[in-house]
Parts: sequence; structure tokens; C-alpha cells
Amino acid sequence: MSGKRLSPDARELLLVLIRDGVPSQEIADAVGVSTSMVSYYAVRHGIERGRGRTSTSAPSCPPAADGSPDLDERRHAMPALRPSWQKHALCAKTDPETFYPERGQSSAPAERICRKCRVAAECLDYALAHGERFGVWGGTSERRRRRLARIQQEF
Repeated sequence: MSGKRLSPDARELLLVLIRDGVPSQEIADAVGVSTSMVSYYAVRHGIERGRGRTSTSAPSCPPAADGSPDLDERRHAMPALRPSWQKHALCAKTDPETFYPERGQSSAPAERICRKCRVAAECLDYALAHGERFGVWGGTSERRRRRLARIQQEF
């Protein structure tokens, strides 16, 4: 699917499947994207995935007392917790496929966008802290982040 934009319907389907906890490979096959793209959308929309669990990153609510709204209503009313820098990221206004080049393709277009982004440093810090293995984050390729991670471990 590289080079094509997701239609609004495909994007909505992707997000629904992510929220429903469908495995990444099944989502990728159904929507026609890579599993990296599935992960990207999960992060971008504040949906935590990993080790067999999928949940929104909204904080847990205490059990409902009699007469109070149920848990789902209270969670829906709470804003999703996303890193605050993400709302300023230029990649949020760009086709996500740009940041996940196919094997052998250049990451230069994404890196050019990142050079203009005011939150590229925060993005790179996030990627290194969370072990993001795929795509361009903070203006760095997958290979460059692996090198940076090795350097960090040495110190």
C-alpha cells in the first residue's frame, strides 16, 4: 500500500479493529497496510497495545458507586492521555505512509518533514524510551535509532 493514502473509511476500520483488540497482522491484512502502520496508528491515537492486551491509555477508573455513571461512560468522558508534544507534531498532518518506507526505499522525505518539526527531539526521546523499532521517529531511521540505543546502553 506504500504511497497511497488511507481512505477515511479504511482509517476508521483500522482504528475500530485496533480498539477491539484484533491482532496487528489480521488488521494489516484486512486494511492492506503493514503491521508497523497498525502500531503507528495505535500510538498516534493513544491506544496501548502489547503482550496480548489492548487498552486505551486513559487512566483506570475506580468502581462505580451506586447512582454514578458506569465505568465506560466515565472513561469516555476522560481525555486520552497522549504525550503532549504529539498535538504539535508535523507528522500528524502528513500521510503516515511517508514515515514507514518499504524496505529499500528512502526515509529522506520523512526526515525532511522532521527537520521542520518543532517537537522532533521529544519524538525521538519517545521512540528511544519505548523501543519503537519501525518507521521514522524524530527524524531518525530505524537503523539510526538502533545505533543510538546501543550508545545509550553503553553509558
